[in-house]
Amino acid sequence: MSTKPELPAPWTPPLTREEGKPAPVQLAENIATSIRRWLSEGWVLASKKRAVEPGDILILLQRRSNLLLPIVRALKDKHVPVAGIDRMVLGEQSAVQDVFSLCRFLLLPEDNLTLAEVLRGPFIRLSDEQLFTLAHGRGEKSLWGRLQQATAHEKTAAYLKHLLSTTDYRPAFTLLNEILFKSCPADETSGQHALVRRLGPDATDPLEQLLAAALLQESEVPSLQLFVQGVMQSKIQSKRDLSKATGQVRILTVHSAKGLEAPIVIIPDLARDPNKTSEAAALLWNENNMPLVSGDAVPLLRDAKDSAKLAELEEHRRLLYVALTRARDVLILCGLAGKEDKEPWHEFCRMGMERLSVKPANGIWRHGNEAAFAPPAKAETSQKEKRIALPEWIYRAVETTGEKRRFVNPSQVAAVNEKILPPVAQQTAFRRGQLLHRLLQMLPEAEEAARENLAYEFLLGQSGEAAEICKKNAQEVMRVLRHPVFAPLFAQGSRAEVPVIGRLEGKRISGQIDRLAVTEKEVLIIDYKTNRPPPARIEDIPRQYRAQMAAYRALLEKIYPGQKMRCALLWTHTLQLMELDEAMHLEGLAILRGA
Repeated sequence: MSTKPELPAPWTPPLTREEGKPAPVQLAENIATSIRRWLSEGWVLASKKRAVEPGDILILLQRRSNLLLPIVRALKDKHVPVAGIDRMVLGEQSAVQDVFSLCRFLLLPEDNLTLAEVLRGPFIRLSDEQLFTLAHGRGEKSLWGRLQQATAHEKTAAYLKHLLSTTDYRPAFTLLNEILFKSCPADETSGQHALVRRLGPDATDPLEQLLAAALLQESEVPSLQLFVQGVMQSKIQSKRDLSKATGQVRILTVHSAKGLEAPIVIIPDLARDPNKTSEAAALLWNENNMPLVSGDAVPLLRDAKDSAKLAELEEHRRLLYVALTRARDVLILCGLAGKEDKEPWHEFCRMGMERLSVKPANGIWRHGNEAAFAPPAKAETSQKEKRIALPEWIYRAVETTGEKRRFVNPSQVAAVNEKILPPVAQQTAFRRGQLLHRLLQMLPEAEEAARENLAYEFLLGQSGEAAEICKKNAQEVMRVLRHPVFAPLFAQGSRAEVPVIGRLEGKRISGQIDRLAVTEKEVLIIDYKTNRPPPARIEDIPRQYRAQMAAYRALLEKIYPGQKMRCALLWTHTLQLMELDEAMHLEGLAILRGA
């Protein structure tokens, strides 16, 4: 009786797919790891006789390829200072899209989908389950209405309400500053910190570019909607000049690096095929701006194509020369292995090494003096620390001067012991003061004939009051703008929110004047106050306000000597204008001396 031999165990079916990192990511991580090692170990540049610094390193790319972002990300992951990306389309950046989702909600709170994006986004970070519980079964009610009634999300509702209450009368730059640099429900540190936690360090660069774009827009119509729409629809790239970046690793294209040099240059895309051009570059055009069809295989067409390819290859070689000559001390060449490309930079460099009789070791060609860039010698690292005698003056206490070094805000002088009139606990009154303040800022830039109608339309759309009340408030604003003495303050050419700084009464004063006008004969100064209710008499003006206006006047008297100074307070709650006389000015100076 025979027994059957035991069969071998069957092979394990490949049911699990093993994910590997893409080649560009692996190369980027290798580059970042090497740079981090150089910096941590203190590799020495012989030409500079010091340890290498991030600013000594320049990474050159043939073009903005799929290597750019992985290299930036890998360097930031290794905590290597890097200048970032020199070009980006702002509207395509994830961080910008998250910020604009919040902006779109502020423009249209009833948009349920946009609010859902915000709630799931980095500023609030509700889970899918929390969002479903909030949104499900609400009937005809909007998601925003449901959120305001949800006791579990009071913090989120308060955060959004606050932003909504200020969106209509603040420029985009001011609003974005609050969103990014103040706390949010998802992060007590700041909104920018929440974005970086969610998206990584790559979020920092586009946010900086977004703020720069918003700051430029302030010189135009300060409309949040126009700003968001302009950024999202525009494909214009935001450019940064990284050639002058100091203390950071720079990543540039070879075109951008013409004329630059660096002690260490890394070229990581040496194996890119020069024949792989963009579609636009692949088209040939005749003198009549008509594309040449590839099927037109006439000799003249073939010659034109050959000439175009030859010119492109010559440019490819010129760029290689530019790249190779950017390095002063160390040149590192690498790339991603691929198909047998025709004449990539790698092939030219390989032929050059062979002509120099350099033999590869473990796939690496080395040529030149390795001491030009090497780890610090053990003898140097083991040297005893030199004891340096500290100078005698370091043990003496710093002599204080009679002048206080810190800046003093004029509006805070004498405020400690001053009991300010308590505000009326009415939200409508507070909102009214805010709107009138905003009108006094906006209307001077408008044509005089259109001001009253613009004020009425603005109040009608923003205050929620009846038309009769809006009309009355608009007329009160116009009464202030037409004041016989202070009308020049609101004429075209006057200035709003003017910073002033200087020395006065032994103090360094720094403040901001709400409205300033300088004529041939006099200087007019006005400051808005929101106290509710305001003082009924000039004699009841708080001491700190007298000191504040005296400081402004005294500083401007140094700038405009000989001109008459007139100062006034405008109480936005009642639109009452109070001019401070000479006696109050002297009293304010006395308060400054004693503060």
